[in-house]
Amino acid sequence: MTARDWHADRDAVFERDAYTCRHCDAVGGDDEPTTLRSVPVGDVPLEGEIHESALVTVCDDCFGTLESDPSTDAVESDELFELVRETTGLQGATISDVAAFASLATSLPATLES
Repeated sequence: MTARDWHADRDAVFERDAYTCRHCDAVGGDDEPTTLRSVPVGDVPLEGEIHESALVTVCDDCFGTLESDPSTDAVESDELFELVRETTGLQGATISDVAAFASLATSLPATLES
């Protein structure tokens, strides 16, 4: 993959994510002070093309957090509960969005034919 291919994927990822860090919601871009990066989600091949769905937008601060060693600090049970609750809510919203998209995609051919 050439640097240009990667740059094109990066731009598509930034546009998809609205130039916003997917972890902390910091907004970046040409007119913003926050520096953004596109980072892989999971393992990506070292060679070949990387699809934009394998990348996510994060700010420099969150990138540093992702790259650092895991914290050994204890997490209070209330804090852990809130984190799990928030994550579960986000997962539920994502599943609902996927189901709504699937429903639209399934009904589209019939709508176009009529």
